[in-house]
Amino acid sequence: MAERKRSGNKTFQALGVPSGSVLAYRNDASVTCKTVDERNGVEYQGKPYTLSALARELKGCSVSGYQYFRYNGTLLCDIGKPVVKGGVEEAETSSCTGCAGCAVGQEGVAGEDGVADPVVAETGGEFAAL
Repeated sequence: MAERKRSGNKTFQALGVPSGSVLAYRNDASVTCKTVDERNGVEYQGKPYTLSALARELKGCSVSGYQYFRYNGTLLCDIGKPVVKGGVEEAETSSCTGCAGCAVGQEGVAGEDGVADPVVAETGGEFAAL
């Protein structure tokens, strides 16, 4: 198995997400939190969390929160990642590759919005909800 490469620490400030912004959970846009600082602090249902701690609580396993929340419709992990197509730079729609045991980025595993969602895992050739 290939070793996973850890990305550098991201911050809301580095991504241009101001404190007080509303972020929507990728699996259910009605689940939102509010950024409370320039690093990775959020408030959800009146309680403080780091973004990854909240994603872990909502998903049930350890994940990068930046892969599970959207700001203005764009996954945080995709903000600022240009893609060159035909010599022209365009905004990338999704680059998340997920984590071990997660279906994000697997071909054929996409949500209603066409973006791979981590709600399905391959089990014995069939797909079952997690």
